[in-house]
Amino acid sequence: MLHFILSCVLLLSIVFWWAEVKFNYLYAILETMNKSCEWIKKQTRLNIDICRILPLFIVIGLVVALSYFLLDKLYFPYFESVLDLKSDNISLKSDEKSDTSLIANWGTFGDFIGGTLNPILTFISICLILYTVYQNKKALDFNSEELSLSRKAQQDSSKSQNLIQKTQNLQQFDSLFFSLLNQFKHQQDKLLELNENDKSKVDIVYRDVFVNDYEIELEDKRYKLMQKQEFNQYFICLFQLFKLINTKINRSPNETDEIKEWGDYTLEKQYINILRSIIPPKLQQLLFLNTYTEFDEYRWYLSYYSFLKHMPFKNLERGDELCIDLLVISKFYELDGFLLNKEFQIFGKSIYFNNLLNKSWAE
Repeated sequence: MLHFILSCVLLLSIVFWWAEVKFNYLYAILETMNKSCEWIKKQTRLNIDICRILPLFIVIGLVVALSYFLLDKLYFPYFESVLDLKSDNISLKSDEKSDTSLIANWGTFGDFIGGTLNPILTFISICLILYTVYQNKKALDFNSEELSLSRKAQQDSSKSQNLIQKTQNLQQFDSLFFSLLNQFKHQQDKLLELNENDKSKVDIVYRDVFVNDYEIELEDKRYKLMQKQEFNQYFICLFQLFKLINTKINRSPNETDEIKEWGDYTLEKQYINILRSIIPPKLQQLLFLNTYTEFDEYRWYLSYYSFLKHMPFKNLERGDELCIDLLVISKFYELDGFLLNKEFQIFGKSIYFNNLLNKSWAE
Protein backbone atom coordinates (compact mmCIF):
# COMPACT_ATOMS: atom_id res chain seq x y z
CA MET A 1 0.00 0.00 0.00
CA LEU A 2 2.81 2.38 0.90
CA HIS A 3 4.55 1.71 -2.41
CA PHE A 4 1.32 2.42 -4.25
CA ILE A 5 0.89 5.75 -2.45
CA LEU A 6 4.49 6.78 -3.13
CA SER A 7 4.13 5.81 -6.79
CA CYS A 8 0.97 7.90 -7.07
CA VAL A 9 2.66 10.88 -5.44
CA LEU A 10 5.65 10.57 -7.77
CA LEU A 11 3.39 10.25 -10.81
CA LEU A 12 1.34 13.28 -9.79
CA SER A 13 4.55 15.27 -9.25
CA ILE A 14 5.77 14.41 -12.74
CA VAL A 15 2.40 15.29 -14.26
CA PHE A 16 2.35 18.60 -12.37
CA TRP A 17 5.90 19.41 -13.50
CA TRP A 18 5.08 18.58 -17.13
CA ALA A 19 1.91 20.68 -17.03
CA GLU A 20 3.81 23.63 -15.54
CA VAL A 21 6.57 23.35 -18.16
CA LYS A 22 4.04 23.05 -20.97
CA PHE A 23 1.36 25.53 -19.94
CA ASN A 24 2.84 27.62 -17.05
CA TYR A 25 -0.38 27.49 -15.06
CA LEU A 26 1.25 28.18 -11.70
CA TYR A 27 3.35 30.99 -13.13
CA ALA A 28 0.27 32.59 -14.71
CA ILE A 29 -1.64 32.32 -11.42
CA LEU A 30 1.21 33.92 -9.46
CA GLU A 31 1.55 36.73 -12.00
CA THR A 32 -2.20 37.38 -11.83
CA MET A 33 -2.07 37.43 -8.04
CA ASN A 34 0.87 39.86 -8.04
CA LYS A 35 -0.91 42.22 -10.43
CA SER A 36 -4.10 42.00 -8.37
CA CYS A 37 -2.17 42.75 -5.18
CA GLU A 38 -0.53 45.77 -6.77
CA TRP A 39 -3.91 47.03 -7.97
CA ILE A 40 -5.48 46.55 -4.52
CA LYS A 41 -2.52 48.31 -2.88
CA LYS A 42 -2.92 51.36 -5.12
CA GLN A 43 -6.60 51.70 -4.22
CA THR A 44 -5.75 52.88 -0.69
CA ARG A 45 -4.11 56.19 0.08
CA LEU A 46 -1.86 54.54 2.65
CA ASN A 47 -0.72 51.97 0.08
CA ILE A 48 -1.58 49.14 2.44
CA ASP A 49 -0.34 45.82 1.11
CA ILE A 50 -3.40 43.68 1.78
CA CYS A 51 -1.79 40.59 0.25
CA ARG A 52 0.91 40.63 2.92
CA ILE A 53 -1.47 41.30 5.81
CA LEU A 54 -4.14 38.81 4.73
CA PRO A 55 -2.03 35.65 5.35
CA LEU A 56 -1.32 36.89 8.89
CA PHE A 57 -5.02 37.31 9.57
CA ILE A 58 -5.69 33.86 8.14
CA VAL A 59 -3.11 32.29 10.46
CA ILE A 60 -4.52 34.16 13.47
CA GLY A 61 -8.03 33.07 12.50
CA LEU A 62 -6.95 29.44 12.25
CA VAL A 63 -5.29 29.63 15.68
CA VAL A 64 -8.41 31.20 17.21
CA ALA A 65 -10.68 28.61 15.56
CA LEU A 66 -8.47 25.76 16.77
CA SER A 67 -8.40 27.18 20.29
CA TYR A 68 -12.17 27.55 20.31
CA PHE A 69 -12.57 23.97 19.12
CA LEU A 70 -10.27 22.64 21.83
CA LEU A 71 -11.91 24.64 24.61
CA ASP A 72 -15.53 24.25 23.56
CA LYS A 73 -15.54 20.68 22.27
CA LEU A 74 -12.86 19.00 24.39
CA TYR A 75 -11.81 20.91 27.50
CA PHE A 76 -15.09 22.47 28.75
CA PRO A 77 -17.12 19.22 28.51
CA TYR A 78 -14.46 17.53 30.58
CA PHE A 79 -14.55 20.35 33.15
CA GLU A 80 -18.32 20.00 33.45
CA SER A 81 -18.03 16.27 34.09
CA VAL A 82 -15.34 16.67 36.73
CA LEU A 83 -16.07 20.01 38.47
CA ASP A 84 -19.18 20.87 40.48
CA LEU A 85 -20.04 24.33 39.19
CA LYS A 86 -23.55 24.54 40.75
CA SER A 87 -22.42 25.00 44.34
CA ASP A 88 -21.11 28.25 45.73
CA ASN A 89 -17.60 26.89 45.80
CA ILE A 90 -16.15 25.08 42.82
CA SER A 91 -15.29 21.54 43.90
CA LEU A 92 -14.64 18.17 42.38
CA LYS A 93 -17.53 15.85 41.84
CA SER A 94 -17.57 12.60 43.80
CA ASP A 95 -18.02 9.14 42.43
CA GLU A 96 -21.42 8.03 43.77
CA LYS A 97 -20.47 4.37 43.67
CA SER A 98 -17.15 4.53 45.48
CA ASP A 99 -17.72 7.84 47.25
CA THR A 100 -14.37 9.09 46.09
CA SER A 101 -13.51 12.24 44.16
CA LEU A 102 -12.60 12.19 40.50
CA ILE A 103 -9.25 13.86 41.14
CA ALA A 104 -7.48 10.88 39.62
CA ASN A 105 -9.02 11.83 36.33
CA TRP A 106 -7.06 15.11 36.34
CA GLY A 107 -3.84 13.24 35.60
CA THR A 108 -5.42 11.74 32.54
CA PHE A 109 -6.84 15.14 31.62
CA GLY A 110 -3.38 16.73 31.93
CA ASP A 111 -1.94 14.11 29.62
CA PHE A 112 -4.75 14.84 27.20
CA ILE A 113 -4.03 18.58 27.20
CA GLY A 114 -0.31 17.97 26.72
CA GLY A 115 -0.99 15.53 23.92
CA THR A 116 -3.16 18.03 22.05
CA LEU A 117 -1.20 21.24 22.66
CA ASN A 118 2.36 19.96 22.22
CA PRO A 119 2.03 19.14 18.48
CA ILE A 120 0.37 22.51 17.89
CA LEU A 121 3.05 24.43 19.77
CA THR A 122 5.75 22.38 18.05
CA PHE A 123 4.25 23.19 14.65
CA ILE A 124 4.13 26.90 15.53
CA SER A 125 7.76 26.74 16.70
CA ILE A 126 8.84 25.10 13.45
CA CYS A 127 6.99 27.78 11.46
CA LEU A 128 8.74 30.51 13.45
CA ILE A 129 12.11 28.83 12.90
CA LEU A 130 11.47 28.61 9.16
CA TYR A 131 10.45 32.27 9.13
CA THR A 132 13.66 33.16 10.98
CA VAL A 133 15.70 31.18 8.46
CA TYR A 134 13.90 33.00 5.63
CA GLN A 135 14.65 36.40 7.18
CA ASN A 136 18.31 35.44 7.67
CA LYS A 137 18.50 34.34 4.03
CA LYS A 138 17.07 37.68 2.91
CA ALA A 139 19.62 39.50 5.06
CA LEU A 140 22.47 37.40 3.65
CA ASP A 141 21.26 38.00 0.09
CA PHE A 142 21.08 41.72 0.78
CA ASN A 143 24.59 41.73 2.25
CA SER A 144 25.85 39.72 -0.71
CA GLU A 145 24.31 42.21 -3.12
CA GLU A 146 25.84 45.10 -1.19
CA LEU A 147 29.25 43.42 -1.31
CA SER A 148 28.84 42.84 -5.04
CA LEU A 149 27.98 46.51 -5.59
CA SER A 150 30.91 47.56 -3.41
CA ARG A 151 33.25 45.29 -5.37
CA LYS A 152 31.94 46.69 -8.65
CA ALA A 153 32.42 50.24 -7.36
CA GLN A 154 36.01 49.41 -6.44
CA GLN A 155 36.60 47.94 -9.90
CA ASP A 156 35.12 51.05 -11.52
CA SER A 157 37.33 53.19 -9.32
CA SER A 158 40.35 51.12 -10.34
CA LYS A 159 39.43 51.48 -14.01
CA SER A 160 39.05 55.23 -13.54
CA GLN A 161 42.47 55.43 -11.91
CA ASN A 162 43.98 53.43 -14.76
CA LEU A 163 42.30 55.71 -17.29
CA ILE A 164 43.59 58.80 -15.49
CA GLN A 165 47.09 57.30 -15.39
CA LYS A 166 46.89 56.42 -19.08
CA THR A 167 45.73 59.95 -19.91
CA GLN A 168 48.60 61.46 -17.94
CA ASN A 169 51.09 59.16 -19.65
CA LEU A 170 49.65 60.11 -23.02
CA GLN A 171 49.97 63.80 -22.19
CA GLN A 172 53.61 63.28 -21.27
CA PHE A 173 54.10 61.32 -24.47
CA ASP A 174 52.49 64.10 -26.52
CA SER A 175 54.87 66.64 -25.07
CA LEU A 176 57.90 64.48 -25.82
CA PHE A 177 56.65 63.39 -29.25
CA PHE A 178 55.90 66.85 -30.59
CA SER A 179 59.15 68.20 -29.19
CA LEU A 180 61.08 65.54 -31.09
CA LEU A 181 58.84 66.03 -34.12
CA ASN A 182 59.71 69.73 -34.21
CA GLN A 183 63.38 68.85 -34.19
CA PHE A 184 62.80 66.33 -36.96
CA LYS A 185 60.85 68.89 -38.98
CA HIS A 186 63.65 71.41 -38.52
CA GLN A 187 66.21 68.94 -39.92
CA GLN A 188 63.91 68.16 -42.84
CA ASP A 189 63.42 71.84 -43.62
CA LYS A 190 67.18 72.25 -43.82
CA LEU A 191 67.38 69.34 -46.27
CA LEU A 192 64.58 70.79 -48.39
CA GLU A 193 65.92 74.34 -48.35
CA LEU A 194 66.57 75.57 -51.90
CA ASN A 195 69.94 76.92 -52.99
CA GLU A 196 70.66 79.57 -55.61
CA ASN A 197 69.92 77.04 -58.36
CA ASP A 198 66.49 76.24 -56.88
CA LYS A 199 67.74 72.82 -55.87
CA SER A 200 67.58 71.37 -52.39
CA LYS A 201 70.00 68.92 -50.82
CA VAL A 202 67.36 66.24 -51.21
CA ASP A 203 67.10 66.95 -54.95
CA ILE A 204 70.88 66.81 -55.36
CA VAL A 205 71.35 63.56 -53.45
CA TYR A 206 68.30 61.95 -55.06
CA ARG A 207 69.55 62.77 -58.55
CA ASP A 208 73.04 61.62 -57.67
CA VAL A 209 71.75 58.25 -56.41
CA PHE A 210 68.90 57.36 -58.77
CA VAL A 211 69.85 59.23 -61.97
CA ASN A 212 73.55 59.99 -62.36
CA ASP A 213 74.83 56.72 -60.87
CA TYR A 214 71.94 54.48 -61.85
CA GLU A 215 74.30 51.79 -63.20
CA ILE A 216 76.26 51.17 -59.97
CA GLU A 217 75.28 48.56 -57.40
CA LEU A 218 72.60 49.26 -54.81
CA GLU A 219 75.04 48.80 -51.95
CA ASP A 220 77.31 51.46 -53.44
CA LYS A 221 74.37 53.82 -53.78
CA ARG A 222 73.46 53.19 -50.18
CA TYR A 223 77.06 53.79 -49.12
CA LYS A 224 77.10 57.15 -50.89
CA LEU A 225 73.87 58.10 -49.14
CA MET A 226 75.26 57.16 -45.74
CA GLN A 227 78.21 59.47 -46.27
CA LYS A 228 75.84 62.42 -46.07
CA GLN A 229 75.94 63.38 -42.41
CA GLU A 230 72.83 65.53 -42.48
CA PHE A 231 70.82 62.67 -43.94
CA ASN A 232 72.15 60.31 -41.29
CA GLN A 233 71.00 62.64 -38.54
CA TYR A 234 67.63 62.94 -40.22
CA PHE A 235 67.18 59.16 -40.44
CA ILE A 236 68.34 58.70 -36.84
CA CYS A 237 65.82 61.26 -35.62
CA LEU A 238 63.09 59.44 -37.55
CA PHE A 239 64.15 56.14 -35.98
CA GLN A 240 63.90 57.68 -32.50
CA LEU A 241 60.38 58.81 -33.29
CA PHE A 242 59.45 55.25 -34.30
CA LYS A 243 60.97 53.88 -31.13
CA LEU A 244 59.24 56.46 -28.97
CA ILE A 245 55.83 55.64 -30.43
CA ASN A 246 56.33 51.91 -30.14
CA THR A 247 57.73 51.79 -26.60
CA LYS A 248 55.66 54.50 -24.92
CA ILE A 249 52.28 53.42 -26.32
CA ASN A 250 52.67 49.80 -27.30
CA ARG A 251 55.17 48.61 -24.65
CA SER A 252 55.52 45.26 -26.43
CA PRO A 253 58.64 43.50 -27.71
CA ASN A 254 59.33 43.06 -31.40
CA GLU A 255 58.18 39.46 -31.61
CA THR A 256 56.37 37.42 -34.23
CA ASP A 257 52.94 37.50 -32.56
CA GLU A 258 49.83 38.87 -34.23
CA ILE A 259 50.21 42.64 -34.21
CA LYS A 260 46.57 43.24 -33.25
CA GLU A 261 47.38 41.78 -29.83
CA TRP A 262 50.14 44.28 -29.17
CA GLY A 263 49.05 47.37 -27.26
CA ASP A 264 46.99 50.21 -28.65
CA TYR A 265 47.88 49.79 -32.32
CA THR A 266 45.19 52.23 -33.50
CA LEU A 267 46.61 55.02 -31.35
CA GLU A 268 50.10 54.30 -32.63
CA LYS A 269 48.87 54.51 -36.21
CA GLN A 270 47.45 57.97 -35.56
CA TYR A 271 50.86 59.29 -34.57
CA ILE A 272 52.50 57.42 -37.44
CA ASN A 273 50.08 59.05 -39.88
CA ILE A 274 51.10 62.47 -38.55
CA LEU A 275 54.74 61.55 -39.05
CA ARG A 276 54.21 60.07 -42.52
CA SER A 277 52.26 63.10 -43.75
CA ILE A 278 55.23 65.49 -43.43
CA ILE A 279 57.80 63.33 -45.26
CA PRO A 280 57.99 64.05 -49.02
CA PRO A 281 58.17 61.17 -51.56
CA LYS A 282 61.86 61.65 -52.40
CA LEU A 283 62.89 61.28 -48.77
CA GLN A 284 60.67 58.21 -48.47
CA GLN A 285 62.52 56.57 -51.37
CA LEU A 286 65.90 57.51 -49.89
CA LEU A 287 64.77 56.05 -46.55
CA PHE A 288 63.74 52.89 -48.40
CA LEU A 289 67.25 52.61 -49.82
CA ASN A 290 68.99 53.47 -46.54
CA THR A 291 67.50 50.59 -44.52
CA TYR A 292 67.18 47.76 -47.03
CA THR A 293 70.13 45.61 -45.86
CA GLU A 294 71.14 46.71 -42.37
CA PHE A 295 69.22 48.22 -39.46
CA ASP A 296 66.84 45.30 -38.85
CA GLU A 297 64.94 47.13 -36.14
CA TYR A 298 64.50 50.12 -38.42
CA ARG A 299 63.07 47.89 -41.16
CA TRP A 300 60.82 46.25 -38.61
CA TYR A 301 59.26 49.58 -37.65
CA LEU A 302 58.75 50.50 -41.31
CA SER A 303 57.01 47.18 -41.97
CA TYR A 304 55.07 47.10 -38.72
CA TYR A 305 53.44 50.47 -39.41
CA SER A 306 53.23 50.06 -43.23
CA PHE A 307 55.08 53.34 -43.29
CA LEU A 308 55.82 53.49 -47.02
CA LYS A 309 52.35 52.73 -48.32
CA HIS A 310 52.24 56.20 -49.98
CA MET A 311 55.65 55.93 -51.61
CA PRO A 312 55.53 56.04 -55.45
CA PHE A 313 57.70 53.64 -57.47
CA LYS A 314 58.58 55.94 -60.32
CA ASN A 315 61.78 57.95 -60.67
CA LEU A 316 60.78 61.41 -59.47
CA GLU A 317 63.69 63.15 -61.26
CA ARG A 318 63.51 61.54 -64.66
CA GLY A 319 59.75 61.12 -64.77
CA ASP A 320 60.10 57.45 -65.67
CA GLU A 321 57.17 55.14 -65.16
CA LEU A 322 59.17 52.85 -62.94
CA CYS A 323 62.33 52.96 -60.81
CA ILE A 324 64.02 49.56 -61.08
CA ASP A 325 66.13 50.12 -57.96
CA LEU A 326 63.02 50.36 -55.79
CA LEU A 327 61.71 47.07 -57.15
CA VAL A 328 64.98 45.32 -56.34
CA ILE A 329 64.99 46.76 -52.83
CA SER A 330 61.42 45.49 -52.32
CA LYS A 331 62.66 41.89 -52.42
CA PHE A 332 64.53 42.46 -49.15
CA TYR A 333 61.39 43.77 -47.47
CA GLU A 334 59.46 40.76 -48.71
CA LEU A 335 61.70 38.60 -46.53
CA ASP A 336 61.04 40.85 -43.54
CA GLY A 337 57.33 40.52 -44.15
CA PHE A 338 57.38 36.94 -42.85
CA LEU A 339 58.29 38.24 -39.39
CA LEU A 340 54.98 40.09 -39.30
CA ASN A 341 52.74 37.38 -40.82
CA LYS A 342 52.26 39.35 -44.02
CA GLU A 343 54.42 39.79 -47.11
CA PHE A 344 55.31 43.33 -48.16
CA GLN A 345 53.62 44.72 -45.07
CA ILE A 346 55.79 47.81 -45.40
CA PHE A 347 53.53 48.97 -48.26
CA GLY A 348 50.24 48.14 -46.53
CA LYS A 349 47.35 48.89 -48.89
CA SER A 350 49.49 50.94 -51.26
CA ILE A 351 47.79 51.64 -54.58
CA TYR A 352 51.22 52.09 -56.20
CA PHE A 353 52.46 48.67 -55.13
CA ASN A 354 49.17 46.94 -55.95
CA ASN A 355 49.29 48.39 -59.46
CA LEU A 356 52.79 46.97 -59.90
CA LEU A 357 51.65 43.54 -58.74
CA ASN A 358 48.65 43.60 -61.06
CA LYS A 359 50.84 44.54 -64.01
CA SER A 360 53.36 41.79 -63.24
CA TRP A 361 50.60 39.17 -62.98
CA ALA A 362 49.00 40.40 -66.20
CA GLU A 363 52.30 40.00 -68.02
